Amino acid sequence: MWIGTVARGGVELLAFAPDGRHLYTRAAADITAWDLAARTPTKLGLAEYYATNGGLAPSPDGRHLVVTHAERLDVYDLAERRWASQQTLNLRDVWQPTFVNGGDVLLTIEQTHNAEHVFVARRWPSLDLIALDVSPPSETAGARWMDIATDPASGRLAATVQFDGANHLAVFEPGFPDTAVVRTITGETANGWRPVVGPGGGSAAVVRGGGRVSALDLDTGATRFDVRVCRTDVNRLAYHPAGRLLAAVANDGKVYFLDAATGQTLRAFDWQIGKLRSVAFSPDGCVCAAGGVKALAVWDVDE
Repeated sequence: MWIGTVARGGVELLAFAPDGRHLYTRAAADITAWDLAARTPTKLGLAEYYATNGGLAPSPDGRHLVVTHAERLDVYDLAERRWASQQTLNLRDVWQPTFVNGGDVLLTIEQTHNAEHVFVARRWPSLDLIALDVSPPSETAGARWMDIATDPASGRLAATVQFDGANHLAVFEPGFPDTAVVRTITGETANGWRPVVGPGGGSAAVVRGGGRVSALDLDTGATRFDVRVCRTDVNRLAYHPAGRLLAAVANDGKVYFLDAATGQTLRAFDWQIGKLRSVAFSPDGCVCAAGGVKALAVWDVDE
């Protein structure tokens, strides 16, 4: 295990490169690439704004890094170490860049000037707009998309949508974005946020209040488990690529490894780096990383 120091504000976002050799972090407005073999950081530059409601997504081929924040959609060329594209989208806040359709499409949640939250799809890497502006699956006024997650292998897509005073989980059927057929898993068990889709696309897990985590079957809508992990809020989740583990990080500074089938806590790690805000597994599942308010921790999963 090793600890990396970060800029003020702590690690809000992190993501592994597709080849697993680098880890990208966002701390305040600093974008950093960590060489995992040398354990050394390289600052890529400053984002225009802080990471609140922003996004960080390496392209599937590992050549670019997509950064979103406020009214900006920026693309960083990792080989050239420069910004390849920087777009200002007036009157739109851009959240959570997500690659779908095998990396051919970049999907974002965008908040418009009249407070609508819509999905916007762009061709990758041209960033040409696709004729798609998906509204939430509800007739309720003020329904809004909040979070989005996908399993790249299966292409399964799930998102949280807020209406009637609660968050619900929406599941997109195959064919997105050419078709935007969506069904909503309603009910109190889906009242969570920050979803992650499990390997194979059969399940999704969501963060809930009071230190709880729920997992749901995306085909039936049934709750697989609903457990209290800790006494403080859980902030982020990540599935192990093999599907056997679900990692949860919380305000108590601990990383919890849960059995992905039952929700039982198998192990807990406390790296003494303060409240934890982000977590991810490497593509091969051998390494886990967690970002806290004080530092970044990286360790072997079997450690």
